[in-house]
Amino acid sequence: MSGKTIIDFSVGGTAVLALTNDGLVYSADTDNYMYQAGDGTRVAHQAFTIASKFNSARGCGETIVNVHGGGYNSMVTTSYGRLLIVGSNNVCYITTLLTC
Repeated sequence: MSGKTIIDFSVGGTAVLALTNDGLVYSADTDNYMYQAGDGTRVAHQAFTIASKFNSARGCGETIVNVHGGGYNSMVTTSYGRLLIVGSNNVCYITTLLTC
């Protein structure tokens, strides 16, 4: 995240989400057991990494406008007014919700 400006952030449970001025979402998580980091893995990320599941919305012309951290879920809202969620129920992967 060197050289980027954080314009929104949220902390929930063990996850931290950051939205940067270029519209990318980054996450860090100390356990990521429930996939709440948004990168599609259960690997803990103690340094910020790109939350690829959220950033896939950019391919549809959407921009991420807010990030929301939760205990077992992480969420973003988009410029189209959609709430995109990853987390504990293992069904809410953005790749299954996202259609352009």
